[in-house]
Amino acid sequence: MAQLSGRDLVVAENLSAVPPVVYQAPAVTVGGAMPATPAITGTLVAPPVAAAPLALVPPEPVNSYVVGHPVAPVYLNGEVVEGVGLPEDVAIAPVPGTDYDYAYVNSVPVLVEPSTRRVTYVYR
Repeated sequence: MAQLSGRDLVVAENLSAVPPVVYQAPAVTVGGAMPATPAITGTLVAPPVAAAPLALVPPEPVNSYVVGHPVAPVYLNGEVVEGVGLPEDVAIAPVPGTDYDYAYVNSVPVLVEPSTRRVTYVYR
């Protein structure tokens, strides 16, 4: 046996005498495991082609509430962008003391215009 950079080094001419290394996953994972892929329950509704981009800048108390009070996310097909519509079966939650409503779509918090169900702001 020899040493190389402070590590033991085995030099052998007969490689068949060196046992193979086999990885075995542990029976139990330590820490938080990723949940199973959530079920996709619908599709985002594309904004009208002529829709102008939205320029909403929510106030800081709204931002703090939405990020600090996550709701159960809904998973939908499509990209979460400003202007898309949410299906009627997606629950939206009010931000207390304001005119803002929000939801978590594909694990992304968004502000929603309740009358049109359009996403007005995406938290990135």
